[in-house]
Amino acid sequence: MDQTLHETASSSHPRPVNTWRHWIPIGFSLAMQWGWAIWWGGLTFYAAIVVPVGTEQFGSFGQGLVTLQVTRYLNALAMFVAILAIVEGIINERPKQWVGGILLGGTAAALIYQHTLLVPRIDTAVESVADDFYDAHATYLWLTTLQWCIGLFLGIRRGFGRHYHPQSR
Repeated sequence: MDQTLHETASSSHPRPVNTWRHWIPIGFSLAMQWGWAIWWGGLTFYAAIVVPVGTEQFGSFGQGLVTLQVTRYLNALAMFVAILAIVEGIINERPKQWVGGILLGGTAAALIYQHTLLVPRIDTAVESVADDFYDAHATYLWLTTLQWCIGLFLGIRRGFGRHYHPQSR
């Protein structure tokens, strides 16, 4: 009898979905949207505005020291967004999104590794860099460009800027 009442009640008056299974995709979607906006927007703003202005104000070596610190945060944010993209892509069955997340995570890992190669080549005492610094730095810049493009793909793929519902495909 209880089974019949439940079926009758649910068929005539659908209950709102208030289960954790409903809220988890929405939570990941919001976290992904905010995380992506902060990381990708921050990277874009930093490269387009802060680096040229900082170089003008502090010189290239001084700006490089600022960038040395900022990139640690940008790389950590990229890794966070990559993890969110992978998880959300799996939850919502969006293979292009989780593949994009894997690519983003791969470039973040490569940038973190490249960062460890650059740091020992900087001599802050005499404000100079080793002879091979610029080759390693060029690799870092190309990886950053690739990462930025992957981030752009993730943003376009998710349709940022328009209403997004995690269950829509």
